[in-house]
Amino acid sequence: MHIILSIISIIAAWVRKDYKNWREFYPTMQYIAIGNLTYNFLCASHWLWRLSPDIKWFNYTLLEMAYTFFVFPFTALMFVQ
Repeated sequence: MHIILSIISIIAAWVRKDYKNWREFYPTMQYIAIGNLTYNFLCASHWLWRLSPDIKWFNYTLLEMAYTFFVFPFTALMFVQ
């Protein structure tokens, strides 16, 4: 499910041609990613929510990295346009 969501967010940004203006919105994409990394660092023992991986080898750390570096920036790119 999570891998499919990552692929869908990349494809959606590609189809909408949002990737052409990524340099203009790069600070926003970084803000979203850094905010998620900061949340994961500060709230390491007190989670508001915790994603559970669907595949055994795709552990929680890989899942958070996929969301931080792919899903969140690409969805932010789609919404700020």
